[in-house]
Amino acid sequence: MIVIGIVGFFSSFSGWGYLSYKVTILLSVFVLAGFTIFQLVNFYKEDIKKKVKERKYYLYSKSRVDPRISLMGRIKIQILNYFNDVISTIQFKPRLSFLLVGSSVLLGMFIPFALDNLCICSQPITVSTRLTRAFQESYCKDKEICFVYLTLPEDPSNSMILQVHTRNEPIETTVRLSKLDLPSSHPVEWKTNSFISVSEIIKEEPRFVSYIEFNSLSESTNYKFNFTITTKDGPIKSVNYGFKTFSSGVGDGGLKFIVGGDLNLNSDATDLARIGKDFNPDFVVIGGDIAYENGIGSCYRRWDEKINFLTQYFSYDQQYNSNNNNTNSNNNSFIKFLTPLLMSIGNHESGAFFQTHDQVPFYFKYFLFNIGDSKKPVKERLSYHIHKLPFGISLASLDSCVVSTWDQQTQWLDNQWSNEKYNNTSKLVVYHHPIYTSRRNINDKIPTMGQKSIVPLFDHYKVPFAFENHEHLFKRTKPLFNNKAININNNSSLNSKLGTVYVGDGSWGTSKYNRKPQEASENTLPWYLAKRSEINHLWFVTISNQEIIVEAFSPDNNKIDRVEYYR
Repeated sequence: MIVIGIVGFFSSFSGWGYLSYKVTILLSVFVLAGFTIFQLVNFYKEDIKKKVKERKYYLYSKSRVDPRISLMGRIKIQILNYFNDVISTIQFKPRLSFLLVGSSVLLGMFIPFALDNLCICSQPITVSTRLTRAFQESYCKDKEICFVYLTLPEDPSNSMILQVHTRNEPIETTVRLSKLDLPSSHPVEWKTNSFISVSEIIKEEPRFVSYIEFNSLSESTNYKFNFTITTKDGPIKSVNYGFKTFSSGVGDGGLKFIVGGDLNLNSDATDLARIGKDFNPDFVVIGGDIAYENGIGSCYRRWDEKINFLTQYFSYDQQYNSNNNNTNSNNNSFIKFLTPLLMSIGNHESGAFFQTHDQVPFYFKYFLFNIGDSKKPVKERLSYHIHKLPFGISLASLDSCVVSTWDQQTQWLDNQWSNEKYNNTSKLVVYHHPIYTSRRNINDKIPTMGQKSIVPLFDHYKVPFAFENHEHLFKRTKPLFNNKAININNNSSLNSKLGTVYVGDGSWGTSKYNRKPQEASENTLPWYLAKRSEINHLWFVTISNQEIIVEAFSPDNNKIDRVEYYR
């Protein structure tokens, strides 16, 4: 069993790209066949000894080697003697020897085949191989559009970014865009060929991601679009999709979005998604650990599952009239409205912290957050970005030391927040690993680095809320400034003179329990925490000119926390 385990270990190297498939088979056959022969020689050693007297067989390894010969010479003789013993063993038990050695050769070839493209996912732990996935239906089928989703650009009042997955390689994409609010609006049509192949990572089926950048849009406007992707296998046509641009100023009603992280698909995650959809958010934020594919290319189907989940719950059908926009007319059609997604990178997107772009197989190819990134090489796409939102809000998505360390982002963030575009905004941040932890030691490496480099910026620019993740708990800190807690009488009402409240900690289905939050008054919490619990939840954010309201809801739609920030 140990030897088979070693062979399986070699085979996993093939699936993860460290060894070629042919080299893995050769190693497996060599190890198993060699071990089988070794066991045969030892097993029949005594029986062969009995036959030595009859001069039918001879054990060469029992021959004495002249001690005057050099060490290397003696080693060579012992090796030759061992091979002669193998021949004697085969002569002694020819049928059994050929049967066992042949079986080991076949097993050595089968194990790499069975474990080829091994995938080990987390949350939940699942194991699959190329062989097992061959019996599963693919999310991406030939001559069909597999996934369509929007991501939030820097300024969503005048732009949007669309990602489209197909199995067939695009040659050209023709896009038709029109204003849904204007019946007389004529579609604007253009062609683009921005796409990237993921087939070198997904080795079992072709996969291409096309990028469509919508520019020079009008603010607060409903748009309708469709597209046709030209491939060598024929055209692939889409249904009608839609989106609404944001306001560049105050807007109507208010701005709403939800924040979650560490997504594990189960009943709690589904219940939270339903509650989130009913909230009708303007966009959805996921603070890392989205797919839990651990940076393994063969785990591409876990990404397919998560993208399918997000597009299922955060897109909705709306009826419209294709001629005059009068929904009472008999000429009504449906348009699928898309809710933009905003992500932060997590350690399970790469398999660990302190990695490189090369160790992140999917994230940078699947999600763009800056206009123009579709033309950039993947290695030049940043793991952090900023977004200008209505009601004088900005939201920065940071990298908590997955690809970029805190101090590598400090100057960039200071430049963004100090410039004219963002200087007067209320500044929010989201990232994966917490700086003020709810489970782990606050003096660990990543929190300590954050406290030294990025937290002083939060203090200087009066960041009211930081959304943290990673620890699979619910938590809210006290207002913190200069790494100290600020005590207030009503800890659910804040103002701009107080510090930053850190909320999180990433539990969109990953918590095993749903327990009532502990209060700080129970003297069971670290000095900086106001609340903590093992409970799945999402954060619901509502913004107006006067205030920012941050609320947490559990899967049973119970409000477990609420914080108001008066601007």
